[in-house]
Amino acid sequence: LTQNLSNIRVYSWDAIEVLRDCVADASLDRLLLFFPDPWHKNKHNKRRLIVPEFATIVARALRDGGVLRMATDWEDYARQMRSVLDEAPEFSRDFADDWAPRFEGRILTAFERKGARVGRDIRDLAYRREPRS
Repeated sequence: LTQNLSNIRVYSWDAIEVLRDCVADASLDRLLLFFPDPWHKNKHNKRRLIVPEFATIVARALRDGGVLRMATDWEDYARQMRSVLDEAPEFSRDFADDWAPRFEGRILTAFERKGARVGRDIRDLAYRREPRS
């Protein structure tokens, strides 16, 4: 399958560095982040991607009204993700209940299949970029 796309870039690099150094301000309509490494041992939690610094970097890259969608099969990480984004002043929840519904068109990843196979619930989150002042 080939298409003549001019609005896509592929990086095999650290996500924070790419978002910070290679993505123009307010240039993304949405950012999809599915099943980031959960670093499930307490001593490794500091390596998790979803931290306040990440929220700030994503907020800079998203246009006003842009959406950040995330999913994980690790409940404690899902709670951390929700806490970080709930506290980020640049974002508002784009879901009403504890978790966002799986959005139509989200691909089924190998990590999701593996998590479901061992009985972990899949947690989706969606946040909208608030308008800049």
